[in-house]
Amino acid sequence: MKRFLAFLLAIVLLSGIDCHSQTREEKKAMKVAAVKEKLDSGIFRIDITHIIPANMPMRATYSSYYLEFKKDTFSCYLPYIGTATTAIIGGQSLSIESKNQKVDMQKSYNEKENYTDYVFYFINSSMKERWQCSIFIYDTGECRLRMDNAGRQSIGYDGDIHFESVPKKKKEKKDKK
Repeated sequence: MKRFLAFLLAIVLLSGIDCHSQTREEKKAMKVAAVKEKLDSGIFRIDITHIIPANMPMRATYSSYYLEFKKDTFSCYLPYIGTATTAIIGGQSLSIESKNQKVDMQKSYNEKENYTDYVFYFINSSMKERWQCSIFIYDTGECRLRMDNAGRQSIGYDGDIHFESVPKKKKEKKDKK
């Protein structure tokens, strides 16, 4: 009888373990839903992890290169590696920069490949050039960017998306004496 009760207790305990754990598919579905919900808010940041120049090998980056969206406002600081078909005057930064620029984004979702596609144009503030930016944000949170310009080779970037707002530094209070 003791063996039967011990066996019955073991079955009950082991059967309850599977009820509370999530399957891999459920976890993936939750992450996909979270990414879609956060993209709908329009506030996100992409931190660049790899630079993909045209006709050159991919390069990893550990710097603070980023793309940031706050509704219809766009900011970025991205490196540029490639050749230009127009002359670049010395002393100018070759990077792709923009600060709080209003953009008109075209958004679409690709059901087959499971990614959200953003396409828009912006003006590079360091060189006063017009760039076309295509961003592919996959349901897993991975991102791929492509920048196209008439005067330079295209360049691509890989990165990770973040939805938390960047924390601002708190001002220290001065003690009154």
